[in-house]
Amino acid sequence: MMSPDPKKQKHALERRKQILETQKANNLQSVLNIALNVSINEQTSDNLDADWFFAFSTMAEEIYSQPMQELWGKIFAVEVAHPGSFSLRTLQLLKTLTHRDAKVFNKAVNVASRKSSDTVPRILVGYHNVKAALVSSKTHSRTIKPSLCWT
Repeated sequence: MMSPDPKKQKHALERRKQILETQKANNLQSVLNIALNVSINEQTSDNLDADWFFAFSTMAEEIYSQPMQELWGKIFAVEVAHPGSFSLRTLQLLKTLTHRDAKVFNKAVNVASRKSSDTVPRILVGYHNVKAALVSSKTHSRTIKPSLCWT
């Protein structure tokens, strides 16, 4: 609870701001340290985009959990080796994920598949039977093989 004394309130707010800034710096340092330990075999000669780096840094400062810092460290290592691998929009999406969300997303990615005509993987979410009517003197119905439903 805040003290009614304005000097104490100001001191408490400054202290809180200092603690938050220190934590943000620690978060970014943790992410960068993790990136240093990630081994990427191939690297391109392209330079890392400065705008991307500063946007990444700002977002990484607000990643507090260790598992998510590990993910962000790996992302940074890949981006340094292959600039352009992760868009800023992707980073913004990832920033909104919790560790639990990221685990669910990872499971979904692991079961995704692609038909030869697809440009992006899809996830099989179910199937249904399709009935076709044959026109003759009598109407017959027969079941055709199941149809897959993709997302």
